[in-house]
Amino acid sequence: MMKSKSYKLILGFLILISVQTYGQVNTCGNEQSNHPVDKRIIEIRDSLQKTGIDTILIYSHWLSTGSFNGYGKVIWKNQGICYQLKIPFHNGDGLYGLGQQEFKILVNDSIIDFFFMNRIDTITVIPTYQSINIRHDAIHFVEISYKGQKFCFVMRGLPIEDNPDNTLSKWFFLLADDNVAPIRYIDGIEVHKKNKGKRNKNR
Repeated sequence: MMKSKSYKLILGFLILISVQTYGQVNTCGNEQSNHPVDKRIIEIRDSLQKTGIDTILIYSHWLSTGSFNGYGKVIWKNQGICYQLKIPFHNGDGLYGLGQQEFKILVNDSIIDFFFMNRIDTITVIPTYQSINIRHDAIHFVEISYKGQKFCFVMRGLPIEDNPDNTLSKWFFLLADDNVAPIRYIDGIEVHKKNKGKRNKNR
């Protein structure tokens, strides 16, 4: 009886941890994420908006929701120049927390232009899983705001990878600095090298 009760308490604790961890990831319409990267990119976005900049994109990419290693980006355009601030997050190899922020002027504004030129705000066909769903798949969050409007998407990694010709997938390939989904192996062979050439050339 005691063992059964202890088991239930441990199980309840693990479920609570799982829910709290998932709650750390930004979702559209919810800015209450507890994760340092999510909080930071929202703080930067709000700060930029107060200066009058109205075209701002925030993005976070969790390479795997098992460890929540990943990074965030803020990309904005001001007087024809496109800027990016990247905020890495470390959780492993003895490191935990926000890494050194990386600021750069982008060669072009292809990521923001892609949104407008391809009317991402009107897309109704969302990438779906073509292969087996895996636990701890990557998560991509992106929100773009301009002229008082906001558009937001949250996508898993494998549907993006499985649908490389989907317009929304192409946008996420531009945004991501790393593999859009966790590496998969079949008989010890990495199976998604075909999409590596589609990664963001502007990073």
